Amino acid sequence: MPADDRNLIATFHYYSPMEVTHQGAEWVSGAGAWVGTTWSGTAAQRQRLRDDFDRVARWAAREKRPVLLGEFGAYSRAPEPTRPAWTRAVREEAESRGFSWAYWELASSFGVLEPLSLQWRRPLLETLLPVAR
Repeated sequence: MPADDRNLIATFHYYSPMEVTHQGAEWVSGAGAWVGTTWSGTAAQRQRLRDDFDRVARWAAREKRPVLLGEFGAYSRAPEPTRPAWTRAVREEAESRGFSWAYWELASSFGVLEPLSLQWRRPLLETLLPVAR
């Protein structure tokens, strides 16, 4: 990034592990074999997520750049409660480092809105936008 242009924000996408986020995705070779893969936020799973986000945060601090997690999400074939658990963990790790974020996508197979019924996928919506208590 140009050092003299301070109006730029760095962005990255996060879909790790792909076996969780893209299970059953028709456009990903071998993803059918991943259907049923779970993610529960074990210590090892959370550590991998923290390590990945820490690398981004270190880069951002060194470069003095704000960061946008420009895309993250889990395909609708991921089992419940895996999908909201992974999504919550990613959002929390991004926010804890001051990263802004954008979920991929509104109303399709990753989406938080069911496109035919126009009903919110409540567990996912509440994961992304938790109600303050």
